[in-house]
Amino acid sequence: MNKPMFYLECLEAGILPPPNGRHTSPHDFLQQLSPEEAKAARRKFRKMHRKIRKRKIARLEKLKTKKNFRRYRKSTGNRAYREAYCDSLIEENNRVYGRPDTTPSKNQMRNRRRIVYSEISKRIPKNV
Repeated sequence: MNKPMFYLECLEAGILPPPNGRHTSPHDFLQQLSPEEAKAARRKFRKMHRKIRKRKIARLEKLKTKKNFRRYRKSTGNRAYREAYCDSLIEENNRVYGRPDTTPSKNQMRNRRRIVYSEISKRIPKNV
């Protein structure tokens, strides 16, 4: 991964880049910003995270149909099996990233940062 391009893409999205050698946590970056800028950066991060989660859950909800489930797994199974399987994937997603409207644990916050940063890294062209 091209780190300078990644950092620029993070700043362009309005969120803080991941910590490097000097800074050990995102809170170190936030303390360097003014209160208004820090608040805006937090809000943009949460907004991006919610968008990613919504897309992910919508993709999992689509798996409940026979056609889309066949693309995911070889056999389709009956409807009750597909729905139970998809509900378990959604529940796993909620466990890993935290339920909406709840305070996330440290692991969940780390997982949230990971999916946001991976989403940003997908925006960078490969040939740059």
